[in-house]
Amino acid sequence: MLVSAFFGFSGKKQALADQSLYFSASQNGTLPSPQNVTVSNKTDSGGEDIVSWQASNIPSWLSVSLTSGGSIPPQTGVAVSFQPNTTSMAPQVYTAVVDFVGKDKFGVDVTGSTQHVSVSYAISTSGVCTINVNSKYNGVLQNPTNGTYNYTISGPSSFSDSGAKSFSQSPSAQNWTIAYTGGTTDYFAGYEPAQSQSCTTNGGSITFTLLFTANPSNPPSNPTGTNSGQGIPCGNIKLSWTASPNATSYTLYRSTQAGNPGSPWQTGVTGTTYTDNTAADNTIYYYWIQGVNAYGSSAMVQFSPTTGIQTIPCVANFSLSNKVITMVNGKTYPFSSSCRISGNSTTPISIKNGDKVTLSINVCNTGQLDAQNVTIIDDLTGTNLVLHNPSGIVLTGGSSRNSSVNGNVLTFTFGTVAAGQNASATFDADVTAPANSTQKLLRFINSAKLSFSTAKANNNQGCVSTGTDSSHPCVLSTGYVVFYNGLKAPTQVEVNP
Repeated sequence: MLVSAFFGFSGKKQALADQSLYFSASQNGTLPSPQNVTVSNKTDSGGEDIVSWQASNIPSWLSVSLTSGGSIPPQTGVAVSFQPNTTSMAPQVYTAVVDFVGKDKFGVDVTGSTQHVSVSYAISTSGVCTINVNSKYNGVLQNPTNGTYNYTISGPSSFSDSGAKSFSQSPSAQNWTIAYTGGTTDYFAGYEPAQSQSCTTNGGSITFTLLFTANPSNPPSNPTGTNSGQGIPCGNIKLSWTASPNATSYTLYRSTQAGNPGSPWQTGVTGTTYTDNTAADNTIYYYWIQGVNAYGSSAMVQFSPTTGIQTIPCVANFSLSNKVITMVNGKTYPFSSSCRISGNSTTPISIKNGDKVTLSINVCNTGQLDAQNVTIIDDLTGTNLVLHNPSGIVLTGGSSRNSSVNGNVLTFTFGTVAAGQNASATFDADVTAPANSTQKLLRFINSAKLSFSTAKANNNQGCVSTGTDSSHPCVLSTGYVVFYNGLKAPTQVEVNP
């Protein structure tokens, strides 16, 4: 396409019009042909030369053969070629306006500058040629797992892969060819239909089928050593087995009905273990396994125990938490705690009116679930105990700790006590007895109440649960302590007298 255009001088120029160029192409197709414009000096013969000219605003997708030049005598011109340089952009219409400016010998814009060339470039969607690769073993169409055989496809674009895949390339009059390059399968017999095929229409497809006449290997033998072990707390069940020598993967079945595996539950499993982390609490499951390779599957083998596998609920467990007397008047008091601490004294220590006892509340989460909002309320009312010094309270463990005192009621908070972690509250209390008591034998018992919440809904089971409430707290008791309201009072401990 030839467009005569541009530039003139005052009093001598001809009227000039801006020029427009139009291009079109298919996405990822052939580039469109170039088009030309002519940069001209339209002055009459004997007029002045255009000394220089310059093109600007050229987009990245457009190539321009000349972007600047020197002298253009009157009534002559310079051809400039325009051509898009890519077809890989998204389908749409792209536009640009390229400016041309001419200068005289004094560096002043000549009359007629600036001239414009409008460029429009439409890219349309192109259909693709889909290349499929299948395989047949002994006449049966199969899609074995990747890696069982290899091949190379060549044509307008070349690529290599293995297994049954689909590839898309732009349509072309050229042919694609396929060549078998081996792999773990060695009984290759040819192609179906022909080795060389063409795809010349938008949206067309080619299907190559590799033919194998005999299975070089049998389906895998049955997996052995199928042992579920035991449920993992928080509803998980771990399955394990001994590898089948010929298996490339395994298929697992899960059912809540004995003898009815149903449809495959997990496919393409590799390795020799699998953890089921979707099992529901308090549910019995049955599991089966099959070895799989490109040539078939083994028999279905059930995991033991054949009576089913019981999931283990996910709970916080504070059953070992307790409250103990650890010291009397600063001396070690005999006590034990399977939860957190213990202590012994070689000398018996009497507890009597006026003594100061040190108490420790030990909070131990031996479960598998974090306990949140852990709170202990200890009411000393009616226990013959009075808090000795509020500032002497010591808290340890938990994600956050705080204590408050309201009369005889002590409140301790620990935030979150994670699974397998401990916390404690330690404080001193003074032993009191009724004034002018004639009673020879006195006793006290003190029970703190622990409550918490979890990420799972409450089931109100107290110390071992997924949460507690005011009606089902975890009770932590010192037990009954008997003492004499007098001198030389021996210490005795009663359990649920």
